[in-house]
Amino acid sequence: MAGIEPGDTVLDPCCGAGTLLIEAVRQRPGIRAHGFDLAWQAVAAARENAAGLPVAVTLADAGRLPVPDGVADRVLANPPWGGQVAPGGLLAASAGRWWAELRRVLAPGGTAVVLLPGVGELPLGISQGLTPVHLQRVRVAGAESFLVRWTAPRLG
Repeated sequence: MAGIEPGDTVLDPCCGAGTLLIEAVRQRPGIRAHGFDLAWQAVAAARENAAGLPVAVTLADAGRLPVPDGVADRVLANPPWGGQVAPGGLLAASAGRWWAELRRVLAPGGTAVVLLPGVGELPLGISQGLTPVHLQRVRVAGAESFLVRWTAPRLG
């Protein structure tokens, strides 16, 4: 769904145990995969789960990632919307912070695939200049959720 290609830089700002990035590097060898999480326990679990794979995992706040603007060709994320995991750090103050940071790190023309608990989050992503180009209803742990593919505007 994300259209990941070899050579892409792929980020997961709230990587938890690293599952999305691990699957991405297994399906598309040759990508640069970077995960971030605010919880040191999640970082430790992701590093252990990704042992031997080219996945870098760093302790960081998803509201202020330690990467340059426009670095990510692809972003894969299941952010902490407050269902199973409560948002922490800068995201606890405002869901809008998530969308602003996603827009900042996504390269022009880049793609993000984000799991949303409902369609109520769509206006926040749109307000940051992201365009939802595909919405797919899914069930996660019995709850209805939505996988949304977003694109960032291209330069020029």
